[in-house]
Amino acid sequence: MSATDAYEEAGSNPGMQLFLSWLNRVAPGATHDIFGILAWSAGLAFEQAAKAVGPDLTRPALISQLQQITNWTGGGITPPVNIGQKIPSKCFAYFKIENGAFQRVYPSAPNTFDCNSGLFQY
Repeated sequence: MSATDAYEEAGSNPGMQLFLSWLNRVAPGATHDIFGILAWSAGLAFEQAAKAVGPDLTRPALISQLQQITNWTGGGITPPVNIGQKIPSKCFAYFKIENGAFQRVYPSAPNTFDCNSGLFQY
């Protein structure tokens, strides 16, 4: 079960391509893992909020902007999450590891997540 897209689907996911491009540029050979994906996504959210605040960036103004982000996907590398109200995503995808790589099991379409099965309720 995964709460992020798979590296193996980067060919059809521009958000994952951008992440991998920068990771390989600044840390060639770095291990790719969920922590890097989530850190990248958090950095993008910070950037978006900081740009929305403008040149008079303050902590309260930044937090106010972050609270307005209610449907965040980190450029398509994670399922939608409500950052502003601190509600984690209820979406997921299943993968299996075959020959050392993740292979999508469910849902079958690349770069998609199940957000409606009711597996996770909040």
